[in-house]
Amino acid sequence: MSDGQIVTTVFYLGAFIVLAYITRARGRRMVGAAGGGAVAGFVALCALLVGEAQGWWRVSNSSLPHFRSRFWLSFAVSWAPVLLITWRVARNFAARGLALCGAAAAIAGPAREYTFAAMFPAWSVFSSGATPVLAVATAYALMLTVGHAVMRLVAGPAGVTEAGRVGGRGAGRGPVRSVERPR
Repeated sequence: MSDGQIVTTVFYLGAFIVLAYITRARGRRMVGAAGGGAVAGFVALCALLVGEAQGWWRVSNSSLPHFRSRFWLSFAVSWAPVLLITWRVARNFAARGLALCGAAAAIAGPAREYTFAAMFPAWSVFSSGATPVLAVATAYALMLTVGHAVMRLVAGPAGVTEAGRVGGRGAGRGPVRSVERPR
């Protein structure tokens, strides 16, 4: 693993710890985010292989088995904190918020990858045209969708708190009593 990859992986691991604290993630949600990150890393690895087979991009050392495992690990670690954020977005804004997160991932993904390719040209090179941009955008939206789905399978739906009550304002304050009006 190069120094840059180690630094970014450690950065995302630290971000996961900080976001777990900020989002008040408990055990199941952290395990779900890690599992969702693992699946997102697998989707990224599949996208890498398909993109290279189609000639959309070229990544150095991608045919080596140890590179593939490091690539998977770096994506798994980097997607875990993102999935903690999508959990909160899903809790507060439901499907519309997740759709917006998917669109943001589709926009930010190509920008991130092309920035890394410009900063470290020895790591990866993209072919010209719109096809690689659309492929990276699709891969990032798919990583977010599949990763969040796995996290939801592990940790349960975002609208329910750890105690099993529906979240939102007033959650955990006991039953709501109706007030009868005098006649």
